[in-house]
Parts: sequence; C-alpha cells; structure tokens
Amino acid sequence: TALSVLRAVLHELRDRLSVEEAADLSAQLPIIVRGIYFEGWVPARVPHKVRSKQKFLDEVTMRLLPNRIAPEPAVRDVFALIAHHCDPGEISDVIGQLPADIQELWPETARTFKQRAS
Repeated sequence: TALSVLRAVLHELRDRLSVEEAADLSAQLPIIVRGIYFEGWVPARVPHKVRSKQKFLDEVTMRLLPNRIAPEPAVRDVFALIAHHCDPGEISDVIGQLPADIQELWPETARTFKQRAS
C-alpha cells in the first residue's frame, strides 16, 4: 500500500509539471523511485491544469482505488519525503508550478525556501 501511495502521488505531481520540470525533478529521485515516477508517462499530455487542492486530492483518490486511503495525509507524507531527499531549490521550482492551495500540501520549509535563500 505504501508503494501504491507513492506511485499515485508521484504520478499526479508529475502530470502537473512541465516536461522540463518533471525531468528536472526525476534527476533528484533514487533510481527505483524514478522508474515508478516515469511509469505510463506521456509527455505530450502534460501538464494537466488542476486548479484546486480538492481536485488534486480527488485525482489521487482515484489512482488509489480500490484502496481507501485518506488522500491529504498521503500527499503530505509523500511531499515531505520528496522535500527531504531532493535539493531545496529544485523543490522550490516544482512548488512554483502548482496552484497556491496545492502548494500548501508541501512542508512549510519547502514552501519558504526561496524567501529564506534571498
């Protein structure tokens, strides 16, 4: 189930990023996770524009079926994991491509990196 959560969140995130940013983020991921990240990716179909946190969470929920897992804590956990293991500048770039209410799902330290670095 942890693998299902990781896959669902990575795919939803990946599909919201530009092709260039998705590739940049992938370079930061461990090779096994990178393989999961790119599963089924069709670059010609991205980025998908999701305007709300709820729609993003709904899409994660659909990817997790038939498992019944609360999507918001799952997304927050995966985003925290990514933020912990990837370069803060890269994470800041990723966050910058997302709508404000989806940005709120990232740890505060990841969201405020650019402000602190200035």
